[in-house]
Amino acid sequence: MKIAVINEVSASIRNEDIVNALHKTTNAEVLNVGMKNPEQTPSLTYIHTSYMAAVLLNTGSCDFVIGGCGTGQGFLNGVPVSYTHLTLPTKRIELAFD
Repeated sequence: MKIAVINEVSASIRNEDIVNALHKTTNAEVLNVGMKNPEQTPSLTYIHTSYMAAVLLNTGSCDFVIGGCGTGQGFLNGVPVSYTHLTLPTKRIELAFD
């Protein structure tokens, strides 16, 4: 399984924590494609990260996306995902911990 982490500027300070938690709890390949710190340029917004998530999911480059903005609402409103993308990877993650 491939999990993409896509943080925008207001959530980028937590990027390392998210990536470390994934490495500790799963054997999935982690694709860290968003912002890794607030000083990084260009600054990504939830609009940019939403498009990035859509491209990664629809091209099959990843199976699951973890992303967000400062509130999380912008990212969720902007991500055009299907029911399949929300349910199938979750089941795969649960099986990985068995």
